[in-house]
Amino acid sequence: MADCPKISIITPSLNKAKYLAEAIESVIKQDYPNFEHIIVDGGSTDATIEILNSYPHLIWKSEQDKGQSDAMNKGFSMSSGQIITYLNADDYFMPGAFNTVLRYFKEGESFIVGRVEVINDDGSTWINDPSVAFSEMIQWWRPAIFCFNPTGYFYLRQVQETIGPFDVENHYTMDYDFLLKSALKYKLRKIDTVLGGYRHIRDTKSRDYPLSKDWKNPFIFSKKYWKYLPLREIPYVCAMYYYIIHVKENRGLRALEKSIDGAKHRISALYKEALMYVRLRRARRVVIFGASKSGENYYNMCSRMGIKVDLFIDNNAALAGKEFMGVPVCFPSHLPDATDRRTTVLIASLGRKEEMRRYLRQINFTGEII
Repeated sequence: MADCPKISIITPSLNKAKYLAEAIESVIKQDYPNFEHIIVDGGSTDATIEILNSYPHLIWKSEQDKGQSDAMNKGFSMSSGQIITYLNADDYFMPGAFNTVLRYFKEGESFIVGRVEVINDDGSTWINDPSVAFSEMIQWWRPAIFCFNPTGYFYLRQVQETIGPFDVENHYTMDYDFLLKSALKYKLRKIDTVLGGYRHIRDTKSRDYPLSKDWKNPFIFSKKYWKYLPLREIPYVCAMYYYIIHVKENRGLRALEKSIDGAKHRISALYKEALMYVRLRRARRVVIFGASKSGENYYNMCSRMGIKVDLFIDNNAALAGKEFMGVPVCFPSHLPDATDRRTTVLIASLGRKEEMRRYLRQINFTGEII
């Protein structure tokens, strides 16, 4: 493989002008020298065409199509890259994603799957950290068990040529279907890096269809994959499938399940906070990495537990010497007592936790990192 093989980014789009420029910019900011960005628009009536015309490097067309799968197939037929990835018009790539996956392709991998930052309606985020094992991915009822969004995976062109086109009649689970087919034929290499961001918000198909009368349709297709499971696993998958469908169709059972899930979530949150309290009470000094909204949440958690936060650290040099939540902020390399093992750093960014952990080690921090 050449040092910088061409990456084809394919974006299906329909009336997503609100987010489209951010998606395009997230590709440009990759600082990768050999890529093509193909946008297949389904005949948008908003400001999409104006945005597309403002980026001369784009390859695009705008015409009526049969849905997202059809647009994705068109985009692939227009592409010429050795590496393929899809970017929905309301999503984005994390900085450095292209160069991160490149090194794994150079090692001979065919299909790379990373993590995805999921953004909720209220602006809160969480990390989709998926499995790549077929027998686990088929269990769609397990939280975040497969990669929710195509910004989280890249693959060689030959993979899609072998798997074949997306089913134009499948309007909701084409990505999931593709992942399962790929897992049967290729080794999916899992990496811990967050590669992309995915808006799980109102007025998006993935957010709204589970609430519609057609909620059951996306899961029915998975039956055709049961035959590929080990015989001992089929009864369990079958039982869970029909149990979940029955619960969702029964209002009383659904309310009971919601109450149980809520209680489980509260108990889990209390348990995690109790463990955090025990770890923080041992610390002589508590520092939060990230003077941000997430950092504020950590600060408030510490306040509830009666834990004093001594310092914020942040990579934004403009914040150094200022205060956040009434606490001083410094640049990480200026962290006092970096070699004191009784200093504990809480990393506030889930998406960049591993990156920040490595950085702290590079500056010879020897304390505990949470």
